[in-house]
Amino acid sequence: MFKLLTPLIYWLLTAVWAGVLCFCIKRLSSRKIQSAFFVTVLLILTVDAARTLFESVYFGIWRTAQIGVLPTWIRDLLGRPEMVFIPKAVNLLTGAWVVYMLINKLPVETGEQLKAEDHLRKLEIKTEQQRQTEKALRASEEQFRNIVDSSPMGIHLYTLKSNHRPRLHRRKPGGRHHARY
Repeated sequence: MFKLLTPLIYWLLTAVWAGVLCFCIKRLSSRKIQSAFFVTVLLILTVDAARTLFESVYFGIWRTAQIGVLPTWIRDLLGRPEMVFIPKAVNLLTGAWVVYMLINKLPVETGEQLKAEDHLRKLEIKTEQQRQTEKALRASEEQFRNIVDSSPMGIHLYTLKSNHRPRLHRRKPGGRHHARY
């Protein structure tokens, strides 16, 4: 049973890590990530996903050849020590690169920096919302002004003063017939 499960596990690992690699590449190429910290972590994950994918394919082919699904020359070739050295060397080099990135390139972001960045993003969103609200208000005021100006009837617009007494704000003379209520 394990004779069949081992190659199957390698091919499942291949599929999973291919998906992780595609996700990472797509996310990195979108350039939507603002934080240098998360870009660095995603770059490390991308390289590690590529390494794991390579290793899973290598050993998946080798184990599949061992159970007789692939030709024996593939099993013999990939089983040679100088060939098994290749994925292990890639593993070692990738590990060394990850350690280098973690020590030298991973920006240290404090909680205060993260809070400040979050606050800045929220301010940007609020500013944009306020711009949109002001734009809608100007359009609404212009529409109201056009209605008042084009009305055939006389219109008086009042505002309330601080003492709650009305004050004539704007008057548009109109027809001679005024309704009293």
